[in-house]
Amino acid sequence: MTGMGIVCALGANGRSVTEALREGRNGIAPVRGFDANALRSQHAGEVRGEIYGRSAGLRRTPDRGMLLACTATAEAMEIASPHITQADRAGVVLGTCSGGFLSASGYHRSLLQGRARRPSALLEVPHHTPVAHLARSYGLQGPAFAVSNACASGAVAIAIAADLVLSGRADLMIAGGYDALNQLNLAGFGSLRNTSPTNCIRPFDRSRDGLLLGEGAGIIILESEQNAESRGAPILGRVRGWGTTSDDYHFTAPDPSGTGAALAMSRALAMASVSPTEIDYVNAHGTGTVHNDRMEVQALLRVFGPRSRSLPMSSTKSMLGHTLGAAGAIEVVAALLALRSGFLPPTINFREPDPRCDIDCVPNTSRPATVQHFISNSFGFGGSNCSLLIQVVPP
Repeated sequence: MTGMGIVCALGANGRSVTEALREGRNGIAPVRGFDANALRSQHAGEVRGEIYGRSAGLRRTPDRGMLLACTATAEAMEIASPHITQADRAGVVLGTCSGGFLSASGYHRSLLQGRARRPSALLEVPHHTPVAHLARSYGLQGPAFAVSNACASGAVAIAIAADLVLSGRADLMIAGGYDALNQLNLAGFGSLRNTSPTNCIRPFDRSRDGLLLGEGAGIIILESEQNAESRGAPILGRVRGWGTTSDDYHFTAPDPSGTGAALAMSRALAMASVSPTEIDYVNAHGTGTVHNDRMEVQALLRVFGPRSRSLPMSSTKSMLGHTLGAAGAIEVVAALLALRSGFLPPTINFREPDPRCDIDCVPNTSRPATVQHFISNSFGFGGSNCSLLIQVVPP
């Protein structure tokens, strides 16, 4: 990992997000981008201010997701500073749930009503468009595609990109996830009765009452060790292993046994040849819903045994919301930013332990720590599970 970029409710670059994580800042606020008054929850982790992508050739577009993806990619590429010499061996893979279709709903209405000035702008909003734009902007002619695996999309995209590099089919990949807030997703999660009516995400807390959505993008630059060393690139971390599974249980509810989630973590450990005792921290999926939190704790018990009670496991969603297809990528970047700065990000809003979630969730306050290996979990609708095992390279 030679570059990383992030945009979320806590900030629009790595520096501001790192400080927000250190402070345990709450990025949840009333939604401003659209009218949410009729919805179960009117709060979310919304990115504030105008974002124009900071990416070569990007025009104004109705696709907010594309703007978020391009902004995070620009930061990651600036850090990595790659000089693309073999364009056909460099590519991009992004994960998303909604792509740009839902964030551009106002444009769609004008198109259907015959009022759109540029009908060709419809090409700007499909899931693959940010991928195509980034490939064109940075001169990438290798693998380029979008992934949609529910809330595991961003993590799966990183796993696929890492596999392409590891197998020798690519020298460099832009990888990550993006998603933008929209009314349909906010209403849909509300209809499931799993959004918080109190506008506060409390993962693993006994009194938790649901999740809140967020938006943003997380991007990393992945390249082979040889490629990075040959050009003197900064090495920020290493994707050592990954595991993907499917629960085969329910369309929206996780398997309460945690079997599939545990298998994803076990596969990541096996691929990396890393023992469970070598894991220093887990960045939890941690949505703040009863079913998900308890399932994840059960999965940890299966993998780490009694040690799971003392192994630090926090949820950054408590600060920035559930960013859906972007979550797996944003949380890898957020965790790596914090850990390279020498602290564990906290689970904020924590008041009372849940007896069935007997873990160290790093409650409310960040904690100094030195971490060598961590696991980042992403579990999505339909039982889509992905665990990434990351090695932290100190600055």
